[in-house]
Amino acid sequence: MTRLKVTSPGVLLILAVLAAGGIFLLDVFYLRPHVESQKWAALREQALRAEHTVRSAFAREEASLLRACATLSGIEAVRRAVDGERGGSDAFVRRAMDSLEIDLLFSTGNSGTIGRIWQRPHEAHGPASVEADHRVIQRAAVDSVSSLKPVPSTGLISLPSGLAIVAQHALDGPGEKAAGTGRLWVARYLDADALNSFASAFDGVIVFVRGEEIPHYTTTNDAFSDALWLNKEDELAMAWPARDIAGKVVGCFKGVMPVMQTHQQAVFARRMVLIVMSLSVGLALLV
Repeated sequence: MTRLKVTSPGVLLILAVLAAGGIFLLDVFYLRPHVESQKWAALREQALRAEHTVRSAFAREEASLLRACATLSGIEAVRRAVDGERGGSDAFVRRAMDSLEIDLLFSTGNSGTIGRIWQRPHEAHGPASVEADHRVIQRAAVDSVSSLKPVPSTGLISLPSGLAIVAQHALDGPGEKAAGTGRLWVARYLDADALNSFASAFDGVIVFVRGEEIPHYTTTNDAFSDALWLNKEDELAMAWPARDIAGKVVGCFKGVMPVMQTHQQAVFARRMVLIVMSLSVGLALLV
C-alpha cells in the first residue's frame, strides 16, 4: 500500500486550495470590512475638519460684518443720515458701503418701522432681484423687533437670489433720543465665489441648496451629526443644515472634496496584507 506523503503534489495542491480559500474568507469577513471601517473613519475625520473650516469662515465673515455695522452705528454722520436729519451725509454712507462691501443698509425703529434704505448695485443681481432680496431682509428685521425671542446680532438669511449675511447693532449716540432711535442693519451677499473661497482650504466646492433636507441614505455616526457619502470612490460629498438668523432651517450646504489619497491608502493597505499572507503561505508549503 502506497503511503501518502505530505510533500506529494496532490497534498500540496489540496493545502494550497485550502490556504487560498482561507485567505479569501479572511479577506471577505475580516480584512475588507476592517479596512473599509478604517477608511470611513478617516473620511469622517476629513469631513469634520472641512465642516469646521467652513463654519469658521462663516464666523469670521459674520464678525467682520458686525464690526462694520458697529462702527457705522457710532458715526454721527451715519446716524443723522439714517434719521433724515440735517448734517447727515448720503455720500459718506455710500462710500462706507463700498469700502466695507455692504450691499444693503437701513434702520429699524423700536416699533418695527423701516427707516431710510441704501442699496449698493450688485453685478450678479438685477434691480428687480435686488428689490425682492431687500424686501425679504427688511421683513426679517421687522419680525425680529416684534419677536419675543432675542435675535442674534449676526446670521444668515435665505433670499430669492441666494444667500446673504446680515448684522444688526444699536444706533449709538449721546442722549436719550439716540438711545431710542432703534437699530442699524447691514447685509452682504454670499455668492458662489465667496462660498468656494471658504472651501479652498481643502480643495473642495460648496453650494447652498434652498429648502432641501439632509439626504437620508447617507452614512453617519455619532461624531458626525450630519451626512456624508461617496459620489465616486475618490470623491466625498457632505451636507449639513443651514439655519437663518432666527434659527430656522432654510436649506443645506452641500460640499464635495477629493479623497483620492485616502482611497489609495485603503486599497494599498489591503493589497499589501493579502500579498504578505499569500507569500507566507506559499513559502510555508515549499519548506
